[in-house]
Amino acid sequence: MEEINLDIGIDYSNNPFYTETWFLILIALLLLFLLIQLIRGGKRSRRSQKAEKALKEVLKESEEFQEKASTGTDG
Repeated sequence: MEEINLDIGIDYSNNPFYTETWFLILIALLLLFLLIQLIRGGKRSRRSQKAEKALKEVLKESEEFQEKASTGTDG
């Protein structure tokens, strides 16, 4: 039988891509973008809650005004 020489040498001298500076900067920018989007989304929801509350108050005042106006003209 002939001897088969298998060269199973693995070259570990090259660093993987996720240790490269450009990749770490890219991930940092992506995380920063997501953080900004989350913060801006939270502000929008608070604004919409305030707007809904103000709208309900205005509608309530409008209903009260209409009731007073209708009772004032009938009396």
